[in-house]
Amino acid sequence: MTRQAIWSLQATDPLDMEAVAELARRIAGGGSCCIRLNDDGFGRPVMRLFPHRPGILDVGPNLPDGHMPSSAPPSAHLPKMGFWADFPITGPDGEVVGFAAVFDDHARDLPQYAPSTLRLLARAFSASVRVAIHAGLEQMIPPPVEAMAVCSNFEAFARLRIGEAVHDIGRCDTTDRMAFRPTGTEQDWLPLMHSFEQGWPEIAAEIIARTRNAMRDYIRMHMIRHREVAMPEGEREYDLYGLLWRVRGTQEAAEVWRDGAGWVEFDTSPVAESHDPRDLAAQALIAAIPELDERIGADVQGWARRLAQGAQISPILQAA
Repeated sequence: MTRQAIWSLQATDPLDMEAVAELARRIAGGGSCCIRLNDDGFGRPVMRLFPHRPGILDVGPNLPDGHMPSSAPPSAHLPKMGFWADFPITGPDGEVVGFAAVFDDHARDLPQYAPSTLRLLARAFSASVRVAIHAGLEQMIPPPVEAMAVCSNFEAFARLRIGEAVHDIGRCDTTDRMAFRPTGTEQDWLPLMHSFEQGWPEIAAEIIARTRNAMRDYIRMHMIRHREVAMPEGEREYDLYGLLWRVRGTQEAAEVWRDGAGWVEFDTSPVAESHDPRDLAAQALIAAIPELDERIGADVQGWARRLAQGAQISPILQAA
């Protein structure tokens, strides 16, 4: 059956929540997605999870600040999560009528390019919801999907090398779903959103987005330090295609300088465990230019795709 596009303006089209969820997961680098509306047309909240999780009716105490509290029993709540990124869904008068969120059981960072893209997705989906509200929302909400088989046992069959990072790729015999974890560890398998049929470059790109800060890595690789410029002791000047900035300090406390802004202290916690001054310099530029994603986000995504294209895959031979 052909799905209706989420931007359709025909009031007879259902809200294609699954398509919105898939886009949000791709933008955020994987994980699960929930879409929650405060009112299903009968004064009741409604939530859908993608992929479906049997028995989960609402987000409960993990509901983000500013959203309607849950009335579902605790046993029907989402479990405590390590990563959460949400965007509001707005109604005809700009009021918040719900939200969509991407979440993960494990802590990780949102890709640097993701916030602006998620905002565009929120605008598009909000437009569809406003049409649905005018048409009678209860007619527009798709029924819950059938429960999917859950796999907890993955068997490694391939090894993927992306630069210096190496990951084992596992597959579940029950669901045929794939997952990854760092080679040589007994960490939990992290399910992949992409499948074998979509190709190794897509799988590698997802792993890059979920395990690396692509923006910071891009800046590190392409920035130039001006060593020939006389600088006060402890200060360093860098250039990224015409973007100039200076850094002083350490991972414990540091400041960044930009022309016209002077020296400003910035948050070094994202690189607190690194001893490489290049990580500190890259984080300084990210902190100094809030709109950096709008300036170089497309270049970063293109670089990440090229990096994924160069990933090396090798089979893992099982003992007889």
